[in-house]
Amino acid sequence: MSIRYCFNCGHKINKADVYCTYCGANQKTRIVPNSEAERKRILLTRSDFKKVEKYRNNKGLLNKVDLSAFRQKWINFNQNHSFKQIFHYLPKNNFSKRKQRLVIGLLLGTCSVLFFAFWGMNYYSRDNQLSQITNYLENPNKKGFAAYIVSDKTGAISENDLKPFRTFLVNNPTETNNLIKAISHNKSYKSSIKLIKNGAYWLVFPRYKLSLPTYSLTVTTNHANSKLKINNNYKSMSKQGNTYAVSLNKLIVGQYNLSTHVKLSGRDLSSTKSINLFNNQTVKMDIKTLTFTVQSLPNASVYINNKKVATLNEQGKTTINNYPITSKTKIFVSYENNDSTIDSEISSSLAHFAQKGKAVGNLQKKNGKYVYMPTWQGLASSQEAKTLLAKAFSKKITSGDFVNSTNNTDYKTLKKMFKGFNKDSKIKSYSTSVKIIKVLPLGNNESQISYEVTYKFKHKSDTRIQVMKYTNAVLYKKGNNIKIQSVGGGSIISDKTKKN
Repeated sequence: MSIRYCFNCGHKINKADVYCTYCGANQKTRIVPNSEAERKRILLTRSDFKKVEKYRNNKGLLNKVDLSAFRQKWINFNQNHSFKQIFHYLPKNNFSKRKQRLVIGLLLGTCSVLFFAFWGMNYYSRDNQLSQITNYLENPNKKGFAAYIVSDKTGAISENDLKPFRTFLVNNPTETNNLIKAISHNKSYKSSIKLIKNGAYWLVFPRYKLSLPTYSLTVTTNHANSKLKINNNYKSMSKQGNTYAVSLNKLIVGQYNLSTHVKLSGRDLSSTKSINLFNNQTVKMDIKTLTFTVQSLPNASVYINNKKVATLNEQGKTTINNYPITSKTKIFVSYENNDSTIDSEISSSLAHFAQKGKAVGNLQKKNGKYVYMPTWQGLASSQEAKTLLAKAFSKKITSGDFVNSTNNTDYKTLKKMFKGFNKDSKIKSYSTSVKIIKVLPLGNNESQISYEVTYKFKHKSDTRIQVMKYTNAVLYKKGNNIKIQSVGGGSIISDKTKKN
């Protein structure tokens, strides 16, 4: 059985013994009976342990001295080395300030990296970036949207480039919701707009952007020297075949406001249209024009879409050159009658011509030229007025041709006048004829008539011809039914007698 020596007294003991059989010292904890309590945790330093081992394992020394002498020397060694010298705590590892700063820096750096990693995974998550993009979609006037957009447009994308897209969002809230729903579920909107990865933040966290496609737009028109205005920018249009056109490429998807402008006959003409650009498009923007003559009342005013465009001359005519017409063009004529303003019926004949290219209704083609004649509510034609008044100024007069019938004052007067002619013995025969001078509308289904009545009285020896001029006669017309409301006031303008 192998042996060893007690660290305290040097007595020979078995290697398996925990306590020295001579002094009772604990060989594992190196606790000597009746020693101080703090010795329980004290360990030898490496250098002191080597000194002890030197004596314990030096076989040559054992051969030279007797056992009692070695034991005494071992005891002397332990006695010469105080307990604190042999058994003391390991020295503390005193770091230099430089090492301390390095360790603290490493710890702080590690914490910063970990914090940044967790913060970045949250802040730059797909959901958080999607939320920021959605906020811009729901608030089109918010600045900074360009930073979240990617496109195949040449050059950097500006806020101005996104105006058409944002205009579309404002005018189409339902489509905005559909777009947000699509990108939230990682789907494409209209097979073109989608959320994609584009680069990375800090080379670590994926950057998400809204991918907006671009399209080509070609606009054509039918007049030379035309210009296209697209979202407040002007583009010159050049001749291409039978039209004038301009082509624009790399336009970001969205709503575009278009208008073509040209100057014709001293008038600035334009045509406007709004389009949603979600594919390559060719837009026809012809400015349809028409040269036509308006024929109506002298000095009357011509209004197109409630805007005065011309005044008729003394003959009641005027020619309007190269006037733009569309499917929404409305025209009417207005004139002043004493203190009243009378308007004709509003006509869509120009709008029909713009759509179909055919003259109908108030617009007619005569001798290769287009003539517009307005319709007035309840206005009697010259022929209608002549027929009715000629009957009233004759033996065929009937109460049914007058408003209020037999109660009409003018009816009674005329009836009495012709009764007198019939009783006059000097008059062998008489006849009358009517000439219409002017027919004016009064509104409310009434017409104002100026006319002349020629009376021819045949006597025994001569024939008397009287001409009377009547003004301010009023006819009432509703549908095809026309009656005399008043025959007006008359005065003799000619009175001649010739012998038979």
